[in-house]
Amino acid sequence: MPAPGFKRGFKRKRKKSPRWLVERVERYVTELRHSDRPEEVGNAKNQLVVYEGRSFRAFAIELTGSDRLIFGVDRSRETPVVILDRVCNHKAAYGKD
Repeated sequence: MPAPGFKRGFKRKRKKSPRWLVERVERYVTELRHSDRPEEVGNAKNQLVVYEGRSFRAFAIELTGSDRLIFGVDRSRETPVVILDRVCNHKAAYGKD
């Protein structure tokens, strides 16, 4: 489930990104969708993903040396729901180079 603005931002970034990077993002999104423990796919971060007024722990997947896919997991439901937050560079994900 994409957070507000994810689809719009990803569509914009998708047009400018190399095809292999877009395919990598789509592969990880599919992996997250089918995983029983999506938290184990990414690395935990000290930030939160906010969705529908609720906060969730953020996780990051390294796409390239500088690009990350940020997501959260809502475990309040019977099956976990992955909340896609953004695709960004390392500095935006971690606040440093």
